[in-house]
Amino acid sequence: MMKEHMAIRMKPTLAVYHTLKEKVTFLYHKPKLFMHENTTGRKLSLPIIETITLALYKQTQHIQTKKAIRNDFQPSCS
Repeated sequence: MMKEHMAIRMKPTLAVYHTLKEKVTFLYHKPKLFMHENTTGRKLSLPIIETITLALYKQTQHIQTKKAIRNDFQPSCS
């Protein structure tokens, strides 16, 4: 019930993003890919799940530039 309520308030594109993120998270944890992450060295600015989800979001929504993705996720100023 809570998930449906949150989806109503979100933009439609963000609902697509959250659906993709759920699928990517499931597919990432199912074969235990998190065990193969590099634990030494520089930390990633975005987690791997976020990176894959944003790439899939860009491709499925036919977004041309990274700037357009930033505009989708930028909070609106009031």
